[in-house]
Amino acid sequence: MHSEPSVNLSGNSKVKIFISYSGRNTELKDELLTQLKVLTIADKQLEIWEDGLLEPGIQWDDEIKKKLHEAHIVIMLVSAQFLTTDYIWNIEVEQTMHRQKQGEVTAIPVILSPCAWMQTPLSQFTALPRKARPITGFPDRDSAMMEVVTGLQAVVKSWKNKLQLV
Repeated sequence: MHSEPSVNLSGNSKVKIFISYSGRNTELKDELLTQLKVLTIADKQLEIWEDGLLEPGIQWDDEIKKKLHEAHIVIMLVSAQFLTTDYIWNIEVEQTMHRQKQGEVTAIPVILSPCAWMQTPLSQFTALPRKARPITGFPDRDSAMMEVVTGLQAVVKSWKNKLQLV
C-alpha cells in the first residue's frame, strides 16, 4: 500500500526555495537570482533564500540549517567547486537527499559548468537546464537562466497544490 508523503501544511503561506551554491560561483548565482526574483514580483507566495541574506551577528550555521529545513525546493548550483565543498556535501546535500526520500522537499540540480556531477548521488535527479547542459555552455546565458526559471515554475506550481496555496 502506497501513501502520500507527509507534508507539513501548517504555517505555510509561501513556497520556500533554498539556493545551495559554492561561494566561488557567486556571479552565476546572482545572475540566476535576478531571473528568479522576477517570479517573486508576480507571485507573493514565493520566497527565495540564499546565504547572502544572512544578517550580521547571526549564527550562520544554525540559520542555514533552519532555512534548509523549512525549504520546499532546494536548488543546487552544481559546479566542480560545489562538488568539492565539504559543508555543502555534509550538510546541505545530505539533508536535502534525506528529505527528498521522505517527500518533504524537491531537489533540483542546476548545472552551472561542466563537472563530474553524474558520478555523484545527484545523478538520480533531473537537472536543469534541459538535458543537464551547463549554463556556461550556452552562447547566451540569459537563455539558459530562463530554462531554469521555466523548469522551476512547474515545481513551484506542484508545491502550491500540495500546500493548498492555489
